[in-house]
Amino acid sequence: MPPDRGWLGLDGTPRFEGLSPLPPAGGFVAFRANDRLFGRTVRLVFGGEELLGKAWLAGRLEHPAAVTIHEAGLTPQGKAFAATTDVSAASPLGERGVRDTLRALAQAAEALAHAAGRGLARATILPDEILVFPDGSARLDGVLGWREAKDGDALAGVRSLQEILAQTLERTKSPDALLAALARHPYPTAAVLAADLRAWLEGRPLSVARDPVFRRLVRFSKKRPGLAAASLGTLVAAAGLSLFGASESRLAAGREAQAREIAASQDERRTDELLAEGVGLVSEVLSLDRERALVLARIEKRYHEVDAPHPAPDEVELASELSRLSAERDALARPARAALAGVLARRPGDGRASEGLRTLETGELEHL
Repeated sequence: MPPDRGWLGLDGTPRFEGLSPLPPAGGFVAFRANDRLFGRTVRLVFGGEELLGKAWLAGRLEHPAAVTIHEAGLTPQGKAFAATTDVSAASPLGERGVRDTLRALAQAAEALAHAAGRGLARATILPDEILVFPDGSARLDGVLGWREAKDGDALAGVRSLQEILAQTLERTKSPDALLAALARHPYPTAAVLAADLRAWLEGRPLSVARDPVFRRLVRFSKKRPGLAAASLGTLVAAAGLSLFGASESRLAAGREAQAREIAASQDERRTDELLAEGVGLVSEVLSLDRERALVLARIEKRYHEVDAPHPAPDEVELASELSRLSAERDALARPARAALAGVLARRPGDGRASEGLRTLETGELEHL
């Protein structure tokens, strides 16, 4: 039912006006209304405490491809309400062409990725929960179907979107082997799926184009064009593949491989840092070596000029200067040597590290 007449705006008149019924939202009664307080059209949803809990979760979403919660609370009479994006002009995804469906799925995947970043997930996504507006933009509805994300939840939404794609390919009898493989590939996140959907729409290479599992799926679809657009369930029975061409062990292996790649990348970055540190210190050591060479030349010259049993005061001063420079050199050479040795341990044969160590050794010999 519409809100009680006692729910008023700042001027004492009814805040919402022009209410007209809309299809239920998440099992709750919904209306289209004009919000006079904020000057916008909204979908008003009414319910009990459960509505407020769901609206509180969905209120985290701030993405153009997601139906969002503008406000939630209680009317003066204690009735729970939520004001969401106006969806009255939109229509469900339904049975559209392949390109239009992919465009809508890409936007839904982007919204799903945004939700994952806010700690939210969906158990399932139905075609009717993807709404397409007259300008071609799409929004992921089911605004009251979000829940706190748990382990594995991220994949559930991705699988739902891929299932919608597979059903579209089956219905349209599309022969596109690339899309058939895309619908079955074990994408790890909604963000990666969204990027590849966009790539296909824009004619760019897919991020998984070199993945061996994906390439196998493409070959399978090309060899069996009659099954290329089949639903995921049919493909499982016909090809003996899992829903996404990989079992949970494959996903675990993928996560382990990703972890190894991250570790390798971090190790490579640390190696580069050590090299930069070592080369920088060697440069400082070379500068000190040049100063030491000048002092040594002056000491040698004074040695030949002075014929006395004891060093002259300036000779003592030169010896003290040489000792100071040598101490500074040793203090820099030790960490430089350690850094460059660390580089060679991680990256054997590195030319700059080897050259740096040779420079340090040459200076040490001259020092001795």
